[in-house]
Amino acid sequence: MAEIQSREDILRALAKKYERSPGGWSVLVRENRSGYSDFFISTADELWQLKVDSLYRPNAKAVGMRVGDKEEARKVASDSTPAFGFRSLPPDLLERFLGGDFEREEFTEIIDRVLKEKPVRLSEIDSPGLVQGPIQFGWKGYLSDQQKLLDLKLKRSLDRKLFKEGLGLGYA
Repeated sequence: MAEIQSREDILRALAKKYERSPGGWSVLVRENRSGYSDFFISTADELWQLKVDSLYRPNAKAVGMRVGDKEEARKVASDSTPAFGFRSLPPDLLERFLGGDFEREEFTEIIDRVLKEKPVRLSEIDSPGLVQGPIQFGWKGYLSDQQKLLDLKLKRSLDRKLFKEGLGLGYA
């Protein structure tokens, strides 16, 4: 059975993994009926779920766990969406962004241009600007009955964490 971990521990471990191998990642976010949100982070060989109390708080409370292997990770990743990661924002585009010197149609072209580049390690970014993403939103349901049980386990764990910290229902 997968072990529930803190947001900090998971993000630290995933950052190390990303720095070793930045290809093949995807991130999907969904809001669910429990009032919490879920982040599904897939690497090339595993899937992690973070249950977060709010998408809108800067220091959101969260817990998570590994919820799948390569097979589950592929179910979350979309072939039509570029891989998640960090990409350099070339100086000419950074200047345009900062100056607001573009129309809406041009903005889409700029984003498309940047997302065509492969994600790179943070240590390889040589531009003063970078883009992180894309993050997909949506997707309802569960990957499997097992993932449904793990989701409930995460919900209960986050409930306990919030109550233990004195935040309870008034916070969420």
